Amino acid sequence: MVPFCFAGKFATAKAFCLTVGVAAVFSVHAHGTDNSGTISTGLTVAFPGTSVTFPGKAKACGSGRATKILSGDRLLLKNGQTVSLAEIKAPEFWSPGAPYKSWPHSWQAKAALEAAAINSQLNLFCYRKQKNALGDLVAHIRTGTGTWLQYELVSNGHAYFMPHHHQPVLAAQLHGAEAEARTKKRGLWAIDGLSAVQATSDQLHPGWFQIVTGKILSEKRRKNSIYLNFGDDWSRDFTIEIPKRLYRQFNAKSDGTLGLEGQYVEVRGWVEWAGGPKIILEYASQLTVALPVPAQSR
Repeated sequence: MVPFCFAGKFATAKAFCLTVGVAAVFSVHAHGTDNSGTISTGLTVAFPGTSVTFPGKAKACGSGRATKILSGDRLLLKNGQTVSLAEIKAPEFWSPGAPYKSWPHSWQAKAALEAAAINSQLNLFCYRKQKNALGDLVAHIRTGTGTWLQYELVSNGHAYFMPHHHQPVLAAQLHGAEAEARTKKRGLWAIDGLSAVQATSDQLHPGWFQIVTGKILSEKRRKNSIYLNFGDDWSRDFTIEIPKRLYRQFNAKSDGTLGLEGQYVEVRGWVEWAGGPKIILEYASQLTVALPVPAQSR
């Protein structure tokens, strides 16, 4: 069994933890000050090869057949619409001759999506914000046979979970699928360069999507953000920035802080540089406590 906790709201809980087993019935445990109470999601999730029903408020936003796979998380429909798969991030794929280099496992991730989606009837489900800056429809995809493509790719280690919406139960399912893939070292999780890195290591690269683990040494609130610092020199060491608009997704204490100082956490996102490396959160579910799998020291 693999336990981990989200650092965000769920019902009245301060955080919520997911226990994942191969039997694949998900239970979400709500943790208050006395760690009491259990909330069942009522979702039965089967691991690779079977269909999954995803929750949330996504609404049908189209359908069609995929005629071309552009990467491990992007495809082209017969009607000319490009689609980015919501809530996941596959290793970056670039065609030969492109100015950038493809990531390890990108070809395998692209092939996995092709095997699951090409020439198949696809049903699309979107949230409020349907298109990204590229004009892609950002959607969850269910095949005509009932397979939820995001779950299929993540559970087989062909993509990371990466939230695009604030949907805690949906996030818990995909994070749970990822935790299982990590434990089994499926797909990209068998590649050292794609795994989580320590916040204090020299393996943090601006412009990269990375998963970073470590202990929060201090938590500071300045102007319109909360900063979680992982080193003694907050201006140079790795930092997580939480914008004010996300405070409602967390259970802030009466003094406005999140109470995460001293916690071991994991964060995922695009690494930026501002005197030192940092990740700016877009959604609370990018941050978890009680790591599913400890990062290797670098």
